[in-house]
Amino acid sequence: MQLSTSLETALEAPQMPVMGTEGFDLRPGPWQPPTVIPAALAMEARSYLEWLDAHAMRPAETGDIRAWLLTLGAAVAASSGLTAAAVEVKLSALLGLLDDYPAGTFSKAALRRAAKRFKFFPSFAELDDLLAEEAAELREKRKRLHAIATTRPSARAMLARQRQDDAPPPPATEAEKARVRELLAAAGFALKSECPHHPR
Repeated sequence: MQLSTSLETALEAPQMPVMGTEGFDLRPGPWQPPTVIPAALAMEARSYLEWLDAHAMRPAETGDIRAWLLTLGAAVAASSGLTAAAVEVKLSALLGLLDDYPAGTFSKAALRRAAKRFKFFPSFAELDDLLAEEAAELREKRKRLHAIATTRPSARAMLARQRQDDAPPPPATEAEKARVRELLAAAGFALKSECPHHPR
């Protein structure tokens, strides 16, 4: 499901400067929901949350896990000495150990990260570490979506919105003033500053 740029931005944690061995580096800091959440953004978050629960958070199906593992096996270097029968036994064992992960962990993005991380087909321990990271990221994403979808405007947000509504309009530009003078002149009026001064 495609997200709007506004929701993607709202889900991202702010980048914070952190001192490293080679100077300052930017790393994700603590996440908080936006100060002001428009109704359209909250509605989109609720819609995506429903989709996430129905598709990504549901238990993964055996066929999907098998296809994911086979694709990973084709993307990494082949392990020497494994026959086709041995590969099938390995897959069957992994299927019985990985079926408690949600469907969203077996994504294309996770597959790409696995192919970059592993040179050869990984062991269960290596796969378990990777999929645990994916599941944690998925749960955090759901948590943030829920916060955006259900958070009521805070007193700070309401005050900021009230100040914005009560703020005086910006001063008129010279072009706007000239246009007003033209309209008044056309109607037979003149600005006080432009009326000729007659001494008494």
